Amino acid sequence: MSIVASGQLGAVPSIHIWQPSDRTCLRHIHRFHKYGIALLQFNRRGDQLASVGLDNDHSIAIHAWTHGSHLVASGRRSGSPQPLDMAFSEDDATLCVVAHKYITFFARNGRALEGQSASLKK
Repeated sequence: MSIVASGQLGAVPSIHIWQPSDRTCLRHIHRFHKYGIALLQFNRRGDQLASVGLDNDHSIAIHAWTHGSHLVASGRRSGSPQPLDMAFSEDDATLCVVAHKYITFFARNGRALEGQSASLKK
C-alpha cells in the first residue's frame, strides 16, 4: 500500500495520512504540534511517522500512526536552528535531523527522544 502524509498550518495543526490512489484519509493526528507542521518522514517500515513542528522549539514527535498515538517526543531548545530535513536510520532506531550547520541524532529513551548533536562549523 502506498501512503503519503501532509501537515497543516494553524494554531492546532493536524497531520493527515492518505492513500493517494483513492484519496482516502487513513488517519489524522492532532494535539501535539502548535502553529504548523514543518517536516514529515515515514520510517522504512512505514508504520511510524516523524514530525517537526513550527513552534519556537521545533518540537519533534514520532507517531505510531496506525494506532493514532505518539510514541516519543522531544522539545528542542528555544533558538535551535529550524530543521531542514530528517531521515530514519536503516534499522529505524535513530532519527537524524539536519539544520543549517547542525546534525542531531535522536534515539528513543522510553517516551522521550535524546539527541546527540554534531556541529558542521569550520
